[in-house]
Amino acid sequence: MLTAVNTGQLHPDFQRELARLLNRHSLDDACRTPDFILAGMLTEHLEAHRKTMDATVRWHGWPPLGERRTPPAGDRAPGAPVTPVRAEPPAAPA
Repeated sequence: MLTAVNTGQLHPDFQRELARLLNRHSLDDACRTPDFILAGMLTEHLEAHRKTMDATVRWHGWPPLGERRTPPAGDRAPGAPVTPVRAEPPAAPA
């Protein structure tokens, strides 16, 4: 599931299945909002979160989500964490 969110490729039936799940647990009644509207809102939230994560990863200079970063041989001690290089924040618009 996370891979699907990271790539922006949710299964076509995801929103429909989510609406059914919300309905089955009566969460639509608890919110007084139809299940398909809640499912749409949650799906949009996942997409917004993916875009936020993409921007954060780019800003830090980390490899894209889903890719592993392999440091050059001898660059770090075995077992030491990989420290990403921090990119400069984007310039403020003029």
